Amino acid sequence: MPVTTPSTLSIIGRVMRRRLKSDAFDDAIDVIIDTPAGAAKSQQESTSTSLLNLFFYRIEPSQFYADAGARDRWYVRVLCLITAFSTTETIDDPDTHSTTVIPQGEVDLMVLGEVLRYFHENPILKPVTPEEDVGAYLQVVLTTLSSQEINQIWSTQGEVAYRPSLLYEIALLPIEPKKRAAPPLPVVAGGIDLQTHAKMTAARRKPPPPPWISPRLESGEGPDWVPALSFVTGGIATQYMSIAAGANLKVPVWIAGRPGATVHLVWERIDRGVWQPVSEAGGAVDATVPAQPSPPGDGVIEPAAASAALTVDMPVPAVAPVQLLLHAERTGAGGAVLKSNPLILTVTQP
Repeated sequence: MPVTTPSTLSIIGRVMRRRLKSDAFDDAIDVIIDTPAGAAKSQQESTSTSLLNLFFYRIEPSQFYADAGARDRWYVRVLCLITAFSTTETIDDPDTHSTTVIPQGEVDLMVLGEVLRYFHENPILKPVTPEEDVGAYLQVVLTTLSSQEINQIWSTQGEVAYRPSLLYEIALLPIEPKKRAAPPLPVVAGGIDLQTHAKMTAARRKPPPPPWISPRLESGEGPDWVPALSFVTGGIATQYMSIAAGANLKVPVWIAGRPGATVHLVWERIDRGVWQPVSEAGGAVDATVPAQPSPPGDGVIEPAAASAALTVDMPVPAVAPVQLLLHAERTGAGGAVLKSNPLILTVTQP
């Protein structure tokens, strides 16, 4: 990934810098993102410019969404130390022909007071342009620093003397994975109907639920592309199907990947609580990834184009009634086994 690629962390720094510079100070003060030591050096090199420095010095877990997986969006809290590095200002009064000199320390307090006012009136950072959108509204909360924390921060800044500062917490900042996980597979529902003072009657079969439409999936590029799978039934791309058992059963499978490549399709079933490969005939087959028309195009599961997708008929092992799991796998450039998303197939009694 290029160093210049923005992340949600860099975007929120850019947003805070832009809002303070344009909305709070009308470009009268230069707002920068640096360490206090770096900001002090910049201010010394340009003694005529007052600086407001944003120091994002601490990032910590949010303690929410603890069940997020490695490919799920997750959230962090970000602590930002805001410090003014001002210069002495001179104000000329044309009416009295007098000059007022405002010392540097007082200007620092003026600048920090304006920051306090701005974030008190604007505690929620909302995106104004698509480039500012990090996928969430962020809350900016004023917090405190203990004497020990103040000493720890400023003792790392070399010879820079301590200056009055504000500490804000930005929460909750989403961190996006490079590739989002597919939504969780649905539970195949069942239940017990209990009635008091009633006779037990044969259960009536309910109509099957509508198919769960597949999310959009991409197989990726480069030598380590990962196959993507979907069933196609009635022109709908779905991650699960339910069919009645029978002889020579086959299900249509949409395989997204590099056209002409060979992938290994594997059926699994639950054995003592663990998904295990099906050992019966038809438990695993090799298939060639077909070239897709446009739409949907190669290397992508595009649910809206399911009716035009070319599918592969996958034989179903004769192990009914059972619930089966299907995935595709291939060997990557480094020898690692790359597995697709799983599909669920419920085979019922005829």
